[in-house]
Amino acid sequence: MVASLPMTNDTGTDELVIAAIARMTRQAPAAILGHLSLGSVGLSRSFGLGALRSHLEARLGRRIGTLSATMSVAELQRLLAAAGESATRAAATPEPLTATRPTTPPTPEPIGLGMDIQELATMPITHDYRGHEFYVAHFDPTEIATALLRHDPRSHLCGVFCAKEAAKKSHPDLLPLRMREFVVSHDGAGRPQLQLAAASVFPERFRFLLSISHTAQFSAATCLTLW
Repeated sequence: MVASLPMTNDTGTDELVIAAIARMTRQAPAAILGHLSLGSVGLSRSFGLGALRSHLEARLGRRIGTLSATMSVAELQRLLAAAGESATRAAATPEPLTATRPTTPPTPEPIGLGMDIQELATMPITHDYRGHEFYVAHFDPTEIATALLRHDPRSHLCGVFCAKEAAKKSHPDLLPLRMREFVVSHDGAGRPQLQLAAASVFPERFRFLLSISHTAQFSAATCLTLW
C-alpha cells in the first residue's frame, strides 16, 4: 500500500488544489491523493495544466510557476503554500535601502521561434463561450467575439490557443505570462497578428509574426518573435 505524501499546513490551499483538480478531471475529491502526479489524474496536456494554473492564480490573486505533468498533487500544494508564505514575508518586511551596483544584462539573441499543435477534441464544448470558465480564463473578450462570428468558434479558438502557446515558447520571458496577456486579432486581409496586452509587464518589448493552420481534428500555430 502506497502512503500519501504529507500535506502542507495550509489547509485552505490544500483544499483549493484538490477541489480544482477534482472539478477539472470530474473525479471525487477523495480520489485525488497527494502522491499522484498531475498527469496520472488526467492533467497531462499543456492546455489542461494551463487551465489549472489560471484557475489557481485567479483564486489566490498571485502568480504561480509553470506546472508540469510529473508534479505531484502534494508538491503543488507545497509550492502554493511556500509562495503564500514568501508573499506574506515580503509584504511585512520593508526592503532595505542599500546601494546596488548597476549591472549590464547580457544581450539576448534578437529572434525566437515557437510552435504548438492542439487536438480540437481537447477544447471544451459549450454554447456559452463568454461564460465558460476555460474560455474566460484563456481568451480576451475580443477574441471570443471574433470567434462567434466564425462558422466554428471552437476551432477558431483552438487556433488562437495554439498561437499563444507558440508565442510563450518563443522566448523564456514570455513563458510565465498568462494566456489572457496575449491578444490575437486579424488585419484587414485576414492575417493573424499577436500583441501583448497593456497589462503585461513588457507590452512593447516584443514583436510577433504569426501563422495559424487548421485541419478537421487539429490546429497548429508558429510564432516568430523579435525584440
